[in-house]
Amino acid sequence: MKKGLLITSILIILLVAVLGSYVLNQCYTLAIERNWSIQLPRSYDELYGIDSGQSFLGDGERFYVFEYRDNHDVIAALSWKNGPNADIEESISKILKSLGASATFTPDFKSEYLYSTVVRSDGYSTLYLVFFESTHRLYLIESIF
Repeated sequence: MKKGLLITSILIILLVAVLGSYVLNQCYTLAIERNWSIQLPRSYDELYGIDSGQSFLGDGERFYVFEYRDNHDVIAALSWKNGPNADIEESISKILKSLGASATFTPDFKSEYLYSTVVRSDGYSTLYLVFFESTHRLYLIESIF
């Protein structure tokens, strides 16, 4: 009897962990949709995420790396420009440096990439999206003020 209860408890904990992980994984794409009116495909694995910390107004900097299985969905989601773009690279590098982002997950701008930027009407808040088709990785860099 106790063994069956233990197994049931473990299964419930695993189920909650898996569902919780899925919901948390999708929260950032929902925030992108709400804040920037961009609907990204949700078929990704989050490889890395870092932000400047919580703030009352939601401002600050954020950096996420998503890996997609299908490039087509990502490419169809936005209007992309072909890199390189030195200004974008410099802006992103400054944000990633200020966040202390892991060098393992920073974009390799020596490789071919696509990029898109969204600037809010206030002129201060910017979302950078950089996509490397060769690695199926989408880099999202937000600077909100």
